[in-house]
Amino acid sequence: MSAITEAMAKIAEINRVEGFDASHFTVEYTDMETGETRRRLPVVVQIAWFRLKYPDGKSRCTWLWGRGYSSRAQVYPRASVLPFVFQACL
Repeated sequence: MSAITEAMAKIAEINRVEGFDASHFTVEYTDMETGETRRRLPVVVQIAWFRLKYPDGKSRCTWLWGRGYSSRAQVYPRASVLPFVFQACL
């Protein structure tokens, strides 16, 4: 087993939620710049997974307007824990 495959298996186990199979919800899309087809999990499903994994968790999203569209999300697994911060450009 390659190191990447092994790492992905470990990540999948860490993020596993009993009764939730993300593969049922993935969608394929084509990157407009490269033409590459990829699979992704829609945001609504990501939020549902987060609510199942961290029932006491909180999240906050801020939209940033500028040269393009982007967003910044703060994710709190528990109210007493510092947030994970994600930023995405659309």
